[in-house]
Amino acid sequence: MLPFVVGLVGTVALLALGIATGQPNWQVYLAVLVLGAGGVALLHRAVGLSPPTVWGLLLFGLGHLAGGWCRSLESIRVGGYDNTARDLVANLVGGVLVGGATAWEVRRADRAGTRYRSLG
Repeated sequence: MLPFVVGLVGTVALLALGIATGQPNWQVYLAVLVLGAGGVALLHRAVGLSPPTVWGLLLFGLGHLAGGWCRSLESIRVGGYDNTARDLVANLVGGVLVGGATAWEVRRADRAGTRYRSLG
């Protein structure tokens, strides 16, 4: 329940900031976040995501929204090589962190003698 409340408050606050500062495309960001949150909720209901996974996805969504409002040195927000480069670096860092956390959790569970449920 806490991730839902944090996500909702964070999303409303960041969208209000975007609207108040006249950011274009805030409707697109809202639609992407609502669809993404719905997909995560359905997945969580089906397989029971771990708390770190839920928090990680929540932070990803809020970070994505906040990143859309950031100004770069020549241009604003979406598009261009600077924005693409930042996206690629952020994706790399996030992927490495999630991969490392997942590997650590799987090894911890193996040492504890528990098994993860197969999705297949």
